[in-house]
Amino acid sequence: MSTPVLEKGPAADHGPTVGAGPTVKPLASGSSVGTAPEEVEIDDELLERYWVQYQKDPDFFGQISIAKDGGFSEVDELVGGMRYFTAFIAVGFVFLNAYSIISINLANIFNENSPTIFLITKELLIATDKAGSLPAWLREDTAVLGTLEIAMYCVYVLRMFYNCYQIACPGPKEITRWIGVQELFWSSMPEAAAISGPKLLNYVTPAVVVPDLLNIFTVGKHHGICSFVGNLIFFVVTRLLAGWIGFDAFLFKLQTTSIAISNSLKADEGIRDPLIYSFTFLNQTLGIVQLGWFVRKRIFAFIFAGEDGVLSPQEDALKEVWESMLARRIWQDLPPIQAIVAYLSYSDFDFQKLALETESKTARKITKKVSREQSGASLASAPLVVEMASKS
Repeated sequence: MSTPVLEKGPAADHGPTVGAGPTVKPLASGSSVGTAPEEVEIDDELLERYWVQYQKDPDFFGQISIAKDGGFSEVDELVGGMRYFTAFIAVGFVFLNAYSIISINLANIFNENSPTIFLITKELLIATDKAGSLPAWLREDTAVLGTLEIAMYCVYVLRMFYNCYQIACPGPKEITRWIGVQELFWSSMPEAAAISGPKLLNYVTPAVVVPDLLNIFTVGKHHGICSFVGNLIFFVVTRLLAGWIGFDAFLFKLQTTSIAISNSLKADEGIRDPLIYSFTFLNQTLGIVQLGWFVRKRIFAFIFAGEDGVLSPQEDALKEVWESMLARRIWQDLPPIQAIVAYLSYSDFDFQKLALETESKTARKITKKVSREQSGASLASAPLVVEMASKS
């Protein structure tokens, strides 16, 4: 079967094109359908050739378009050997984080001689307590903060159970089940794998603060001065509290983890617990800046939010529906084990793969569609052939 030939430019009907004008094939892109791209070395000569070409016609995005079918036809490509390893790591970190949080904090809660640790809030309260009226429970900082961290983790565990309840008992609305699936695998579990008190520092990192502040100014001009001032004050107060509490939580986590590792080594209990505590603390620290969540948020804004880059409630609802329909399509097109692995290993790279397409990718999709139609026609005609053979 020959490969379909796509028309160039506006005549090709494969979704709304990102960019306008005739399609310009990059000089170094000599790949065709089913072949690997050429190995090209980026040097000054290549850059100059591109400069000359696109200076005449700056249609950089001519070959890129948004998938007209929502990217669902490529769901069967979300498989691969490395995805099983990634899925195993994703689940493993959920259990490791739970073990670390519960074991370290329970040891501090039930330890009669709880260690003294440095916390900014505690030191400020002690310094200002001239009359010595500070409640005794405030001095038991490790027990108090340990209890709060366990309670915070239990909230995330309950959230995962609620998602499982949505999947098992969706009620009359089909979308409820698939909202539960995408929330469980793409939100609840990743957060439970890295959740800890220091994660509050995520809200004061420049990469998060600046876009959120710009969003307040962008949206505020449409809601009046009173709403804008109120949102701005709320933003400043909550971010200051997040920075203060998050930094104290980081100091608490740093010192309690160090004490737990030291006590385990002194008790000669082997290296299992020290390794678990160390890896979990590293994962929690790296999880303070939620890079994956931040990148996905920006990609969603690029696809769904339009030119202003701000998701309106309607656009956010559209995004939720797309994710839910994607979760359903993954379950429909893949065997159960592969579907669960695809859920656990799903990333922003997969989203880009599904949402965007080029001319060569569109040709592959047309070829796949034709092949499926021919396969379906062959299966449909099989009983007729058998019947004719029996009559003859």
